[in-house]
Amino acid sequence: MAKQFLRLVLGGALFTFACSALANTSAVTPVSGAVSERLNTADAVVLLQIEQVGNLVLMGPSEPGMLVTDGRSYTGDVIKTWKGEDLDLIDFRVYFNACVERLNTESQYLIFAHKSKEGFLQLNSCDDVVKHEEGEALASTLDGLLLADPAKKS
Repeated sequence: MAKQFLRLVLGGALFTFACSALANTSAVTPVSGAVSERLNTADAVVLLQIEQVGNLVLMGPSEPGMLVTDGRSYTGDVIKTWKGEDLDLIDFRVYFNACVERLNTESQYLIFAHKSKEGFLQLNSCDDVVKHEEGEALASTLDGLLLADPAKKS
């Protein structure tokens, strides 16, 4: 993993923040670990196409002309649901402390989402998202797990 730095000038002072980022930010890949465990611990497992990307704005430190963001919000068209509610659209959040990777509009992703304390779906790490073209084997494994045990869907 490569270190990246965010530099922010505020009121004449320079602030530097170190954050971990993927060495190749175009590559979001599946993680090691049992697919069954990932299915069991997620609240929603969905293949979707990203339609909208927004910012999660922190109102406290934001000022006129300067917005401070804590993450991104996404809306996607659901293509297939393995776990969770069967919806046409799904909204979820990704906070920067969990993952700085930006998901691209019109791209397809397989996500393992978790409910926050407030009830919002969110990704807890970059490992919770897999580009569809890189996750076809993972999707096949999920299909097999749900054929073997349909109760895992709920």
